[in-house]
Amino acid sequence: MIKLVKSMRDSNILFQYEWKTPRSGWLFTVAGLVGCQIHRTAAAGAHVDSVIVYTIVISGHTIWSALLLIFPLNMYINDLTMFILWMVDAPLLLQKPGGLSCDGSWQYNYWGYYWGTFWRDQPANFDAATDVGSSGCQQWNLVVIFAFVIAFSYLINFVIVGTF
Repeated sequence: MIKLVKSMRDSNILFQYEWKTPRSGWLFTVAGLVGCQIHRTAAAGAHVDSVIVYTIVISGHTIWSALLLIFPLNMYINDLTMFILWMVDAPLLLQKPGGLSCDGSWQYNYWGYYWGTFWRDQPANFDAATDVGSSGCQQWNLVVIFAFVIAFSYLINFVIVGTF
């Protein structure tokens, strides 16, 4: 009986380690894309949207937490906390005008505008909807989708680790 419990615990630790590896890639992708957007927005001398700031803060906090807890530990409370933080962030990102379709005013006047650096070489008769179009749309969709994926990966890890 003791060997069985020890074996289940060891397999759980192995699962935790294998599960953290792809999640780290998703975290670095979100942090990199959002960080690039912050850099381009700052280069234009404009304000950075508060949801973008929240996303980069929890990305940084999650990366720091992942590096600190790189060795498999039963820190399922941390998983629950990260799930809650990411589940607050993902709907906030999705709530922006246009959502995943990239045809809202936020896409034309903020994300796509600064992602495509349209502030640098703006034509004389600039029309945001026509000229910006879908610039940065794939990157925006990736940020939103990975926010949900990261959130649910923490939920799955919380459920599995919390049961053993």
